[in-house]
Amino acid sequence: MRKIFLFIMLAPLLAAGQNKNVISTFRVTPKADKIVGFEKALAAHAQKYHTGDVKWRVFEVQSGPESGAYHVTEGPTSWDAMDGRGQISV
Repeated sequence: MRKIFLFIMLAPLLAAGQNKNVISTFRVTPKADKIVGFEKALAAHAQKYHTGDVKWRVFEVQSGPESGAYHVTEGPTSWDAMDGRGQISV
């Protein structure tokens, strides 16, 4: 009985802890002769459009078959915020 009571008391805390649990990632591989321009454009885009809840973290892949690519992680955010962004791929 105590376990059930404890679970009922803690359930709202578990639900509140799940607000921002969505991230999205992608990788981009620029052409070898366009790296400097790509880095400047990516930094300018991130500063203009990706602050606050849609913040980007960008890492360069250093080794492996995709070395030289850039790994971009966006978030964490909630599903409601993702749905509220509207159509951004136009």
